[in-house]
Amino acid sequence: MKLKRKKRLLLGLSGLLVLLLTNCEKDYPEATLNNKLTTSRFDIRVLNSEQIRSNAKVMDELQKIAGQTKAQATGTGTPIGTSRILYNSTYGFSVNTAYVKYVEDTTTGKHSYNFPLTRDSLVTSHLENLLLSSRSDGSYDAYIVEYGFSKDEYNAVSQTTLNNTTTRYYPIDFDTSVFDSGELNKMVLEYSCVEIWSLEVVPAHQGDNTGGELYTEEWVLVSNECTWNYYDDGTDGSGGSTTTTTGVETSGGVGGSAGGTSTTGSSSDSGNSTDIGDTCKGCGDSDIISSPATEPAEELITPCSELKKLIDNPQTLQALNNLDTYVSDTKEWGYAIKTFPNSTVTAAPQVIQSDPKDPNRIKMEDYTGGDYYGAYHTHPTPSTGIVPMFSHGDVKWLFKVAKKHNKSPKRRQDYYVYFLTLTCVHGTYAIKIKDWIKFSVFITNGYDNFFEELEKKYAKMNGSSAGSVDLEKTFLSLMKKYDMGMGLYELSPDKTQWSELTLNEDPATFYNPVTTTPCNE
Repeated sequence: MKLKRKKRLLLGLSGLLVLLLTNCEKDYPEATLNNKLTTSRFDIRVLNSEQIRSNAKVMDELQKIAGQTKAQATGTGTPIGTSRILYNSTYGFSVNTAYVKYVEDTTTGKHSYNFPLTRDSLVTSHLENLLLSSRSDGSYDAYIVEYGFSKDEYNAVSQTTLNNTTTRYYPIDFDTSVFDSGELNKMVLEYSCVEIWSLEVVPAHQGDNTGGELYTEEWVLVSNECTWNYYDDGTDGSGGSTTTTTGVETSGGVGGSAGGTSTTGSSSDSGNSTDIGDTCKGCGDSDIISSPATEPAEELITPCSELKKLIDNPQTLQALNNLDTYVSDTKEWGYAIKTFPNSTVTAAPQVIQSDPKDPNRIKMEDYTGGDYYGAYHTHPTPSTGIVPMFSHGDVKWLFKVAKKHNKSPKRRQDYYVYFLTLTCVHGTYAIKIKDWIKFSVFITNGYDNFFEELEKKYAKMNGSSAGSVDLEKTFLSLMKKYDMGMGLYELSPDKTQWSELTLNEDPATFYNPVTTTPCNE
């Protein structure tokens, strides 16, 4: 998918030279979607702090721009050589070198480093990056890039969004000596550029222990074919004048540089004219390439956060709702939950088939391994003698689905994701792994005793007709006794809130043996 538009980049020179892109005219070809994976001309990858520190040229540039940590700016702190967060005290921003997006046009070698940027004080809600853009002489131009969308908006960016946004470049390493110092405070340099957004399908550059190659999609912005002019905007009270220099940006430079043509003139009555020389370091000597870099949110993965995804997803929520209609049935029903191959995205729930040898039960053992990571199921109506609470077999199935799951890179050891729900006359419950080591040790050393004791307790209390609190207390007490490393959860009747159930050990409230703690808030 490619988006092309004509834009104007404005460079305001007043203390800090500011390069702004503003809308001029837009010419969007009809977007198309290529359904086949084709090789992108762009190499896009994420670099970490060690890779950045090993690049001498990039570190030299960073030392000029952000040569200290924030703590050092106040007299203490970690040296730049060991810190991943670098700081610019002049403009009050920090850059994170632990997550840097590198983009290269492999046909030209033109490349850039895109660093997530954080301000001391919020100056815009838009996403900002520090951009190091390569030049043909091996040096870099440095910009603060302000995209026309927020970080949250970028996560769901679309053609419509890009149609109506403006990207701004603020140079922070710009050679002002090429300008006449007397004109510095009143010169405005305008760029008119063709701007191309393209959605590139590229390798994800991470290991894949499932055997298939992983791909990801990245937006790339290329600004090229730039022309410029500059003028006195009259902000100093002089009344203003116009001096125009035009030229097409080439690999030799812009404006008055090799390959460009220039004309100068004036308007109004000032008669002023300024020659900016043959070079304009910072204006760039070829395409400006960038790709928005956002620090990946360090998602706190917990059993509750994973359960919440089940009720946030319309398809998995609908499957839970469907099971409510079967709580009085004389047979089991269920859905298996899996991801798409080589993905962490959940596919549509899959109906679990009945066991041919016993049509009243579902054959859950067939739904472990591969991409399966959980399941919903019911127990038959209590009138059949089945207890409306998790069985020993349910606990064993949770272990199997976790053990046999074909883990993708993003799910490496996140055992919190595995689950089993039970919909019964008392409501909807879930069991989840909270501590894999404890859980696996329990399965190896304590499961058989748990099996026998749970069966005896259910029989003694006539479990099929027992109340919900008694069943919860019984199950929780054995979870504690065997230190199972597992959690028990309950879904609210309106299916908007999960709560963790624990034994109430407060003697002052012994009459309430089970504590309910909402955990999706």
